[in-house]
Amino acid sequence: MQYTPQKPFDFVLFNGGSFFGIEAKHQKNHLDFRRIKEHQLEHLKQVHDNGGDAFFIIRIEDTKKTQGKFRGFVISMDRLLTMKEEIGKKSCNEKDLEKYAEFEGTRIKLPNGKYTWDFPEYFIEIRERDKFEFSSKLTHRADREGM
Repeated sequence: MQYTPQKPFDFVLFNGGSFFGIEAKHQKNHLDFRRIKEHQLEHLKQVHDNGGDAFFIIRIEDTKKTQGKFRGFVISMDRLLTMKEEIGKKSCNEKDLEKYAEFEGTRIKLPNGKYTWDFPEYFIEIRERDKFEFSSKLTHRADREGM
């Protein structure tokens, strides 16, 4: 048996003296809160407590309403926990994310046929706050693999 440590979260970014911990989630029609593991929240809380930005990128595919189109949301760890508590459900849907998420991203098709996300409003706010240059394009592992 081989020991494999748990990943704290999906993305770690350092830029201009700022630290970002990002957890990415994807589901069809809703996000089941049980998919967010306690160790992920603990590690994101450590990022937050040490002056970094801890947030989630949540990608929802609504196969009924949007005919297989995706929507991507940026929501801070604090707002996600507030949403979970206030809605009192085991999962959140697009309407919940529209209400609680700080930003909605734009899905961009790359020349190679893969996709990436652009969250310009979020990163503009961070850039203004921290006064540094930053690319707002993030590519999730599932998008790079064409999922």
